[in-house]
Amino acid sequence: MKQRRINFIGMLIFLLFLFIACGGGSNYIKQNIDSSEYPDIQDAGQLSIEEWHTFLNIGELLKLSLKEEEERQISQILLDNQSEYVRTPYPGELVPQELVNRLEEALYAYCKFGEEGSDQPYRELLNELGGGSYRMAEEEIQEMFTGTLPDQAFAFKLSNGKRLYLKSYFLENGGTSCYLWSKSGGEWIREGDFTTTFTKGEVICYENTYYYVGLERDREIDTQIMKDDGIQLFRLREQMEWEDKLSIRYVPKEYKRVPLFSVAEEMEKVAADYIEGMDTALILNENIDACGSAEELVLKEETGGSEYSRADMTNTGIPIYMKKTYERNLVYNWLYLGVDFYLYHEDEHQLLLLDSWKDSYSGKLQREYLWCEEIGGKVYTFQLFRLEDYAYIFEALLLEGNQARTLQREVWVPRKEIRFKEGDRLLSAM
Repeated sequence: MKQRRINFIGMLIFLLFLFIACGGGSNYIKQNIDSSEYPDIQDAGQLSIEEWHTFLNIGELLKLSLKEEEERQISQILLDNQSEYVRTPYPGELVPQELVNRLEEALYAYCKFGEEGSDQPYRELLNELGGGSYRMAEEEIQEMFTGTLPDQAFAFKLSNGKRLYLKSYFLENGGTSCYLWSKSGGEWIREGDFTTTFTKGEVICYENTYYYVGLERDREIDTQIMKDDGIQLFRLREQMEWEDKLSIRYVPKEYKRVPLFSVAEEMEKVAADYIEGMDTALILNENIDACGSAEELVLKEETGGSEYSRADMTNTGIPIYMKKTYERNLVYNWLYLGVDFYLYHEDEHQLLLLDSWKDSYSGKLQREYLWCEEIGGKVYTFQLFRLEDYAYIFEALLLEGNQARTLQREVWVPRKEIRFKEGDRLLSAM
């Protein structure tokens, strides 16, 4: 686990960052085909729709590329700017304050960037609190239970002498369904049930109270985050209630923008001002398929009744149609932005597929946002690629014909805080 954080940058980013011309600082230009075939945009404007289809390759223009040294630079930025651990007062009463603080500290160590990020403090804490000692062996499970046997089972005795059994069944989409039982004579009595977002859970004991605990995977659709960033804790008792659950999560409070590359002096001032004045919180709270000011929502006969956005994103007067949809990385079970790009063939009354981002991730890198803004008479394209642990790479592009100029690139680093949630109720720290 110690290598998990330091190696993720190398796994998640691919190819090339920028081209520095000899003796100068010209911006990086991406190009689809030999521009000598089409000397300028005016000549390209005379192309037929079929020739346009060959001329443009949107996916290549918008591909994020970084050099190896830039990967190291990003890794160092994340290391240098991560939040410091500050003990957060727990405003609830479900779990003792001292246990919450110890779990907080273990969670912070787990979520850190780099080699120091490790689940060892978490595992050591569970072992100290009896983790593993309440787990039933496979032979005990087969002897004790009938019917569909659980994937995991735990047995422990309450202070009043009553023995409880926790059975858990793994779910296909992750997590587990858990059932708490007691036994009176030959009769089984169901004391409660709940669902977790984790599979590797353990029963622990603190101050004569038992808990079922595991690293939490957030599945909130509005954040688009699918990662272990928290701890779930269930208080195990007779006649359990839904409120007997505490979530401790370490999530962004705000973002710091760290520049990697900029050619602000070559941009129109209004474009530079727009980029400088962007509100990260506002952007990251938008829906993944949100449109910019240069995009027109289209729901007409030409699109077959489906919803598309249309923008002159190549600044040629030829509109590009975009269909933005949620896609899922089946390997990591993460959501990312899938986009289909089309040209409209007026003679055929149909959309011609230009390019498709049905697989727009590499390793652990996902394109999560793309939007177009009209600024100073030109259409600029902006995109965000999500790294692990809530960090983003931001890129500002100017597409002109079959070329794209990278105007600015930044790392958006999260400044994080601990948040508590009991049942469905978010608690405010004191």
